[in-house]
Amino acid sequence: MLPMPFILWGSIAFQKLLAPKYADVREKVSLLSARLTNNLGGIMTIKSFTTEAYEVDRLAEESEAYRRSNRKAIALSAAFCAADSHDHFWPDSSPFCFTADSKQREAEFQSEPTASWCF
Repeated sequence: MLPMPFILWGSIAFQKLLAPKYADVREKVSLLSARLTNNLGGIMTIKSFTTEAYEVDRLAEESEAYRRSNRKAIALSAAFCAADSHDHFWPDSSPFCFTADSKQREAEFQSEPTASWCF
């Protein structure tokens, strides 16, 4: 019971760091969704003015902005989960953190060989 206040305090402090990252992710995904909706709704106009390549580039920029934002949020979240993994102290906590396969991790993020995610 003694470490519980420290764990609670650390979780709350970390949540304050993580919340702005996920707010940015939500903003980027809303911009991407709006761009897709507008492009699909105006597909006849886009085709009639032959601006498909231009719209593909704009969509790629929005998608890349979302990907970068999401990568930053996941990296911070994964760092917390790795630091919060108490398998050697509390074996029941292990179902909440999973380590990704190195090939899957490389394919998704092109960085460290492994990482942990929390649910």
